[in-house]
Amino acid sequence: MKLARWLFKLSLFAILTGGIWVLLLYAQQINYHVPNQSYLMSTHLSYTLFFIFALFLPIFLYNIFRNRKRIKALKRSFYLFTTFYLIMAPIVVLAFDNYLLATPQGITYNTFMSVNQNEIEEWSSIEKLTLDYSKEQSFTGKGRYRLTFVVDSKDRDPIDLNNYNSPLYKKGQFLIIYERIASHGVPIEIARPLPKEGVDPDSLLAEIYQLAQKQKERP
Repeated sequence: MKLARWLFKLSLFAILTGGIWVLLLYAQQINYHVPNQSYLMSTHLSYTLFFIFALFLPIFLYNIFRNRKRIKALKRSFYLFTTFYLIMAPIVVLAFDNYLLATPQGITYNTFMSVNQNEIEEWSSIEKLTLDYSKEQSFTGKGRYRLTFVVDSKDRDPIDLNNYNSPLYKKGQFLIIYERIASHGVPIEIARPLPKEGVDPDSLLAEIYQLAQKQKERP
């Protein structure tokens, strides 16, 4: 009976957390929604960390309230809550502030470890976009090819927008950002041609390369 009650409470907390989580993400998108602007925030890992934090925070607070008259249990609950909060809160703030913003004026990318808000870099300060690839390792030995999407600018070090903690993780998102970069006249370089074998013609790598090749062939 106690287990069923505990599972019910956990399910209720999970549903409430999920609802709050969706509302926050929606509010963030609405906040940055303006014409001709693309706002991409966080990664799957960041979303997961935020959900875990939002789920367990009310559980810890509930335990503290429930044990308010039991000193030993209250101390234990408080120490667990304090440890959880001190570890997770800074990580969640960094995760939630990991975003890519492309506007008609320029582009800005706040990495996971960015503490300060980065200013928008004007398109004229972007020197080039370099397309390349690397081969990912797999247990079967047949790793797929992964696109590297490196933006070079005058004011900061080169950044691969397809790094493993990038807010870009869907083909459609990459195509939108690529079109924005290309439409502002940023030079696009292909570091090396695609391998003759092992590249899925429907993959992001193949499609981006095809777009870049067509652009180079234009008069």
